[in-house]
Amino acid sequence: LSAEERVRVKKRWEEWLRGYYDTYKWSFNAPLKTEYKFSRRNIFFNEIPLTGIIDKIELVSEEYSENTWAGSLFSQGIKITDYKTGSAKYIWEIKWIDRAGNKDESYERGRYGRQLMFYKLLFENDFELQKQYSLEKLELDFCEWKKWNYKKVEVEFSDEEYEEFKTLVQDTYTQMTSIDFWKQYLGKK
Repeated sequence: LSAEERVRVKKRWEEWLRGYYDTYKWSFNAPLKTEYKFSRRNIFFNEIPLTGIIDKIELVSEEYSENTWAGSLFSQGIKITDYKTGSAKYIWEIKWIDRAGNKDESYERGRYGRQLMFYKLLFENDFELQKQYSLEKLELDFCEWKKWNYKKVEVEFSDEEYEEFKTLVQDTYTQMTSIDFWKQYLGKK
């Protein structure tokens, strides 16, 4: 960016952040973790190596639990939040469905939803997180204002949607590890 553009962008982001802070200052919770990195956690799903970075993990509940296999009598429920700087999306844009709720296979629609399910998959395969917490919520936080309206969207997935996503991960990995994939990708036959 030119010096002039940098000044303009910095001013705009300072306004956005000020507005974001003013909007949520009474509801902020101290996060448990920010920029949580899985790169050194040795995470695998069905022998597929996984990595990623979660923007924020926040405590949302703490309850007594009969399930003591995790090493604690208390289950700390968490919310995983991913910040987005683009325009806020509707739930049908976040998930891969159309406005009527029917499945839509277009790549662009559903990518935020797939990202959240990937975070859920990372969580479920990180045994250190698993023994301390239970995942209760997945959230997108659209922090780029539009008419000074910010939007947080909690996204829920059915077991069927999540199983379909896990199959997609497995199938994609299988394709990527195939020599035919690379021949096609590199334009060789």
